[in-house]
Amino acid sequence: MPLLLLRFMAFPKAQKDLEEALIRNLEGVKQKQAEIVKMWFHERRHDAKIISRNISVMLGKNSNDKGDDFRKLYDYMEMLRAEYGYKGISITLRDGIILAATEKEWVGSNIVSYDYCREALNGTVFISRIQLFAQPGSKNKDSNSGVPTIFISAPLADSNNVTIGALILRMDTASLSDIMRSAELGKTGETFLINREGYMLTESRFADELKKTDLIQRRTSLELRIANPHTGMLTDGAQKCLSCNDGYDAEGYINYDGKKVLGAWRWIPEYDCGLLAQIDIHEGYGAAYNLKKFVLSTLLVLALPLILISFYFGKRISAPIFNITEVTKKIASGDLGHRVKTSSKKDEINELAKAFNAMAGSLEEKTIKLRNYTTDLENTVKERTLELQETTNFLNSILAGSTEYSIIAEDLQGNILAFNEGASLIYGYKPEEMIGIANVRILHTDEDVKSGKVDSILEAARKTGRYEGEVMRKRKNGEVFPVHVTFTLRRDETGYPTGFVVISKDITKEKLVALEKEIINNINKAIASGLHS
Repeated sequence: MPLLLLRFMAFPKAQKDLEEALIRNLEGVKQKQAEIVKMWFHERRHDAKIISRNISVMLGKNSNDKGDDFRKLYDYMEMLRAEYGYKGISITLRDGIILAATEKEWVGSNIVSYDYCREALNGTVFISRIQLFAQPGSKNKDSNSGVPTIFISAPLADSNNVTIGALILRMDTASLSDIMRSAELGKTGETFLINREGYMLTESRFADELKKTDLIQRRTSLELRIANPHTGMLTDGAQKCLSCNDGYDAEGYINYDGKKVLGAWRWIPEYDCGLLAQIDIHEGYGAAYNLKKFVLSTLLVLALPLILISFYFGKRISAPIFNITEVTKKIASGDLGHRVKTSSKKDEINELAKAFNAMAGSLEEKTIKLRNYTTDLENTVKERTLELQETTNFLNSILAGSTEYSIIAEDLQGNILAFNEGASLIYGYKPEEMIGIANVRILHTDEDVKSGKVDSILEAARKTGRYEGEVMRKRKNGEVFPVHVTFTLRRDETGYPTGFVVISKDITKEKLVALEKEIINNINKAIASGLHS
């Protein structure tokens, strides 16, 4: 029992606590390394500002001995390279031509096409992306033969703060790689920077091992892509980092070397790079795995004799239960006449068998009643379906045969849902032109639509349930004619309004007959009036 409690209660909690502690450690390492990287870049920017200010002062001096001024400038540049670790320092004029450089072969070259030069000439302190740089005159033309390099540039200004040139500082990424390798993450953990293409920007602490496995040839920086070797796609950690997310993965994902790792990541937008902290999942969760193995091994050793004892007693106990199971299967297949064998023993199994037989008898009785009820219900449904079909046919015959009356069904907004033959004859539209396509407003005159009369009719029918009157309607050919129309509100089975049924009749002939009668009456009155006079 204590071991079971350890396995199913204490162990899961211990494992969860361990995972949380490990993730907190990964997150802490990630945050610390990110802040150090940002501080490193900030210091490089700050150094560039100070150096550019000093060189601007040196270039602004009015001295008769220009040769001596240049010697002092070169001495200052050499001192900077020796003490601060810069691999090269260049000074350009306003047009991008190099005036002075620690590498003499660069003097006279125009580097205005490079972003770091242009940004400085535009007055900005700029740090380039990490890129491969090959020394001038290098015989090795391999695209990967250069050295991972960062260019830091700053403007040079005269006493009036007008930009007169640019300072270009070139340095390798060795110190940045040292920062990444300094993280303490066990035997398999590491931190590194990646660019937007998913390539590692710093040197991995496992570079020598990676060379032996042919994952890299010279270095990890700008050569090793952080991709899953099985799919060729970027690892989950790299993808989430490049999506500018800050997070971690406690479940693990496949790393660039094919091993499963736990990871935390952070994107550093101001320097356009991301930082990942990773550790092999077996090392990270090693203590939890070892505890799990110990508990399982102990349980297996103790479980064998318990299994044998359980099997012996279980077989004796299960015989009556097996009989119940067999009867249950037969009842489930539809043979409700079977019953379980009982005995005179007064134990739980025998009581269960008696209760089961009582339940089976009740089930058989209710099944017979249900079968009879189902038969009656099926007959009733057939009769109702037949009646419904007859009613539907009757209504359809009314819709099809009512050629003198227009019968139109529409929703609450006036969209046409049904359009009978009478409507086609009166308005000139075919049903397929109207149903589900047109709105009833197409049948009204433009004046009634614009004046809001149509909306008033629909609103009156909606409120009172019915509207009846004479309105002017318009045929497909544009002819306007009078109709007597009735709008009746339709409701669903819950009483909720769903639309209208609109029945209308062309009363043009009636109107003409009435007009004729009125004219004849007027003529008769005029004649009678003339005779009297």
